[in-house]
Amino acid sequence: MSAWLSLTGALTGERALEQLLQPTPVEAADTELCMNMLAAESVDVVGAAAARMRIQRHLREHPQGSVTIWPPRRAGVAARLFALLGEFSERVHFEAPDTEVPAHSVLLPATAIVDSDRARLIAEVLLDQCEEGRISERRAAYITVAAMEIADNAVTHAGDAPDPPVVAVASVGRERIVEIAVTDAGAAISELKDPNSFLAAIPGRVLDGHRGFLSTVMIKAREARVDAIVRVVAGTGRLLWTPEQHRTERGNYVPGTTVVVRIAA
Repeated sequence: MSAWLSLTGALTGERALEQLLQPTPVEAADTELCMNMLAAESVDVVGAAAARMRIQRHLREHPQGSVTIWPPRRAGVAARLFALLGEFSERVHFEAPDTEVPAHSVLLPATAIVDSDRARLIAEVLLDQCEEGRISERRAAYITVAAMEIADNAVTHAGDAPDPPVVAVASVGRERIVEIAVTDAGAAISELKDPNSFLAAIPGRVLDGHRGFLSTVMIKAREARVDAIVRVVAGTGRLLWTPEQHRTERGNYVPGTTVVVRIAA
């Protein structure tokens, strides 16, 4: 039995989350998920994290099932998707494209974070990749700490989720902007009646005498003298937090919580 998922246009940001993470019927245990990405025009770390989340959900719900990915027609997009998704088990079929992405453009492919130890381990890998990619020591240290803290927070606060959080990190364009995306399937924020009220309180929240983890991420960016922009997507809630301001807005529903940090060169 096969289940088809057709993905078109930009597999980036909120659009990727909407296409990939919506609930679906659970078919037979041996169902094959066919992810048709032929018409995909671009992909980013959010799309990669969401794709891995969708794949691991399918494999969990279908113990004898498999996943086949039909790569984008555009060679460059197919190569970036392949690099961003990283390695899979033998139950996932995605033929390696001939084209390769620029060296060190993918700092950490989409990776499941099963516990805090795993979050610390990916930080070590990420730091090495930043150094090999000739990212300055100051920026590399911040990127590593931010990725580890956001991933570890997802593990801690998404304990009700059936699948582990996923993190992906990559550079974008010639400007050497770096993006971190962490997606979790937890329901604590996304299923609130008004998730925006919760998100709006994050920038100034103090928990047990300490600022919340996102406040820490922004403070450490200032201390490291890097410009960081944070975006959170949870349910219908949206938070955009820049060094100058923060605001919330309402969007289409997506399950779970996704945190994206964009770090300027």
